[in-house]
Amino acid sequence: MNVLEDMRPKGRVRFASGGVGNDVKYIIELPSDKGRRFRLVTDRYLSFGALYYNPRSNDYNVGAIELTITPDGKGSGTVLPACRLTMDKKTQEVEIETYQNPWNLSNFIVSND
Repeated sequence: MNVLEDMRPKGRVRFASGGVGNDVKYIIELPSDKGRRFRLVTDRYLSFGALYYNPRSNDYNVGAIELTITPDGKGSGTVLPACRLTMDKKTQEVEIETYQNPWNLSNFIVSND
């Protein structure tokens, strides 16, 4: 998905596993009757070893996140840590293929700190 390489970052996302995190290249807020719903797409960082040995996971070069945040600041969501996006030429819809199981996020709280 070379289109993401040319996009300016909108922010960063980082998990407890450490590192500097990944640039959020695309984010959209979608209508929701439960509060606010966001979809984010990130470039997936590939280590030198992964680039050198070229495992199958290199084909899954983006990450995707969907978050729902209720009006009281509580949230839930799903993380697709390694996926690839393709376009269905007939329907013009984006299809997501995941490399590994999604991570479920639950009971997180939005902080203004």
